[in-house]
Amino acid sequence: MDHRAAHHREQFAHGARRRGEFAKVELGRLEAEIGDPGDEKATLSRIESIWAVARPEVESTRPELLEGIDTTVDMATTAVVRIRPADADKAFQLLTGLVDRYSTDA
Repeated sequence: MDHRAAHHREQFAHGARRRGEFAKVELGRLEAEIGDPGDEKATLSRIESIWAVARPEVESTRPELLEGIDTTVDMATTAVVRIRPADADKAFQLLTGLVDRYSTDA
């Protein structure tokens, strides 16, 4: 039973890491789309959707990272609404560090 539980936890963590990587890609794209013609609203929607799926996993396995990731999603929203590419860049930098922490400190 312990082996099964460990395997399940590993699969669970792997899924969250993958979603974190997808979110990093989307946030990296967001800055360019805000600065130039692009579909930043669709990119923001994908970021929010990824976080909606990943949030329960992070909450159960690494709750100390929730506030930081919530902040990066809020910054991405502000970047789109206020047309501030620098906010998208800062959110990308923060999320990169948080995803790395989730992946390595677990």
